[in-house]
Parts: sequence; C-alpha cells; structure tokens
Amino acid sequence: MTLPGDSAEWRRKWFRLSLSLLAAAGLLYLLLRGVDWSTAWQRLPPSPWTWLLALGIHASIYVLRTLRFAALIPDRRVPFGHLWSIQSANQMASLLLPMRTGEITYPIYLRNAGVPLEVGVAGLVVSRSLDLLAVLTITVFSAIFLGSPIDSMPLGSGIPVILMIAVAAAGLIAVATGGAPFIRAIAAILARFGAGLRILGRVEQVARGFETVGRYRAVAEAFTLTLFIWVGVDLFYWVLMRGMGFDQMGPVDIAFGASAAILTNLLPINTFAGIGTQEWGWTWGFEHLGIGRSEAAASALAVHAAQLINVGILGLIAQSQLSAKPRKEQTRVLAKLARSRALLLETVARVPPAAAELRPAPERWSVAEIVDHLAAAEESIALQTAHRPREAGRCAARGGASGSRSRPRCFGCDS
Repeated sequence: MTLPGDSAEWRRKWFRLSLSLLAAAGLLYLLLRGVDWSTAWQRLPPSPWTWLLALGIHASIYVLRTLRFAALIPDRRVPFGHLWSIQSANQMASLLLPMRTGEITYPIYLRNAGVPLEVGVAGLVVSRSLDLLAVLTITVFSAIFLGSPIDSMPLGSGIPVILMIAVAAAGLIAVATGGAPFIRAIAAILARFGAGLRILGRVEQVARGFETVGRYRAVAEAFTLTLFIWVGVDLFYWVLMRGMGFDQMGPVDIAFGASAAILTNLLPINTFAGIGTQEWGWTWGFEHLGIGRSEAAASALAVHAAQLINVGILGLIAQSQLSAKPRKEQTRVLAKLARSRALLLETVARVPPAAAELRPAPERWSVAEIVDHLAAAEESIALQTAHRPREAGRCAARGGASGSRSRPRCFGCDS
C-alpha cells in the first residue's frame, strides 16, 4: 500500500527530474544550435582503443578514490573491495542524479557496512571540499603555466579571481580540518535559541564525525590522494582529446580547459547526468584556449559520452557486488539452517517412540514435545514474517504429541 506521504515524495522527485531534463535539453539546444556539424563530426567519436585506454585510467581513478575514503575513516574496517563498490555506486548516483542528490548514497552505503552515519556524512563533506581545493589548485597552476589566461577574462585582471580562489581555498581547508569546532559553534547558537536536546544531540554526533575524519594526518593523506585523482582526471581527458585529433594541446592545456566543466560538475548546480552544464563549461574553457566553438562543443559531447559510459559500466559492476553481498549472506544463513534442520530430523528419527514420549521429570519436556514446539514456533514465525507485524515472543500453541497431558510453560513465549 502506498502512503500519501510516499506518493507526494514520488511526485516531488519526478518533478525535479523532469525539470532537470528540460533544463539539460534547453542548455544543449542553446549550445549546439550554431555548431557546424560537418566540422564537428570529424571529432566524434574517439576510437575504441582510445576509449579502452580512457576506461583503464578511469578505473585507476576509482582505486585512488577508494584509498581516499579509507584514509578518511581510519577507525573503521571496511574491506577494500566493498569500499570500492560503495564509492563506485556513489559516483554513478551522484553523476546521474540532478543537483548532486545522489551524494547521499555514500553515507547510506557506509552505514550498511557498519560505519556510523555521521562519519559517512563528514567523510563526504571533507572529500568534496578536498576535491574543490584540488581542482582550484590545478586550475591556478595551469593558468600560470600557460601565461595566465585568466588575465584575458572580462574582469580585466586575474587578481580579483585569484583572491576569490584564495578565500575559497582557505574556507575549504577550514571545513576539512576544523569541521568539529565549526559544528559545535552552530550547536551553541542553536542552544541559545532554545533548540531541543534531540537536535543538539544530532549536531554533536555530526561534530564527532568530523573529529573522526578531520585529523590532520588523515586529511593530508586524503588531499595528496585527491591531487592524484584530479591529475588522473586530466590525463583521462587528455587521452580522449588526443584520440580525437587535438594533438596540439598538452596535458596542461587540457587541465585548464576542462576546469570549468569540472567545477560545474562538482558544484550543486548541474542537471541530469551533468548534461548541458558540463558541455557549456567545457566549451567555454576550450574556446578560451583558441579552439573553435564547433570543435569545442563536439569534443564536449564526445568526452562526456565516454565519461557517462565508463561511470555506468563501473557503477553497474559495483551495484552487482553490493546486491550480491546480502544475497550471499542470505544463502549462507539458509544453508546453515537447512543443515541444522536435517541434523535435528536425523537425530530424532533414531530415538525410539517410547523414549521420545518419556519425560525425564514432571516439569521437563519430552523429546516429542520439544520437536512439536519447535515445529509450532517455526510455523508461527513464518506466518508473522509473511503476513503480520512482528509480535514480541508469541508462539502458536498446537496439540502435543503426548496427547492431553499439560506441557511445561515455554520460557520466552506463551505456549
């Protein structure tokens, strides 16, 4: 049965998704309506060998992302393979769903693996802060290496931009390393405004989560891995661009040209699967480097398509692993129960009927009564699981194998 609140939530989700798809379609139309497709098609698509090499780089980036998440939860022992599946599934959800709503899957998956929710949330916030910091660092250094293309922006000077980047970087470092005091300061403000103990307790949980992931050594290790991650992303883009014939562009050119597209994907402003927003950022960045609009837009489409295919492949592999883990555990438990049941039946079958009906003491059950009670409890639990809410310790009473004799009370149930 669907509850009214559930249907309202589904309507809101479909509305957001529809709005995101319309926005993506509108952005693509505005971007591509002036493209010279006779020229652009020469850049589409990259060769299969180029794509396979890019897929290998993409898979390596996922390994680095997994190592970073492991660094941010040092007190929690999640197997590397399981953590890889979690981050891969999270990458697919966060890329495909609009407005970065898929990000919430990371702490949820981690909670299912035994990591407290507040630790997962804090790890996600810190990792995304480090992502932004690394992208800003690479963008600034690539701009300086190329002769400061920022200076040719409409602002007339790159100084205001660099100052804003410096302020943003300082804020991101503060979030990554000092999240707990910041959260507790918020709690103090909430307490002055009369916030309840439940709310304050939740805020304190989040603060403790930041203390777990915000240790300086862990953050330093995570930031080093983050730099390697984004160097890998730029290498991924460079391989694809060379495969499409942009041999004149080096890795530094690609790093700067792709930075706008990367930022629009990192910030919570993107549409469904980043379609439209990434293409606009990519086209702007490469037009700024002297690439024609048609070629820049065509390369944006090709690169984004390869990226989505890779994320889909790796994400589906991760989802199959995450789904297989509960199934394997269920199969193991059912097999163990089946072995125990077979052993019980085999043991009881060897007991003579007279001995099975014999009570060892007036207040003790016979073998037949114990087996009868086990069968009744099994049937009752199966019925409750299938049709009724769980009730605390009730077993259906059935007539015992010992006839009309009263049976001792079963501790923990009513039969």
